[in-house]
Amino acid sequence: MGIRESEVRELIVLQEQEVVSLHTFPYEDGDFSIEETIADPTASDFAEDRFATVEEALDALPEPERVVIQLRFGFQDGQAYSEKEIADLLGVAVSTIVALDRRAQKRLRQALCA
Repeated sequence: MGIRESEVRELIVLQEQEVVSLHTFPYEDGDFSIEETIADPTASDFAEDRFATVEEALDALPEPERVVIQLRFGFQDGQAYSEKEIADLLGVAVSTIVALDRRAQKRLRQALCA
């Protein structure tokens, strides 16, 4: 059949593992999800900085995230665009814009609350 015994054993082990969502609250108090407790190495450096202006905070974002936030909230031309409009402008999927938007907003919240 072309499958080695070690590969079958690996598949059996994987099949027995429990799949858990990152949005699960692992502790009884329910304060933080698994996603919120996993360290984000790119966000940690960003959160250590202090920002005097919104522009400084935006400049600290990776370029794709910065562009999405600038378009989403009208920082570039005074017009706020929808996620679909941004996706069309940039030639990417709406899901990509949604992910970039969420990631950027999370980084900004962490940086500004630090």
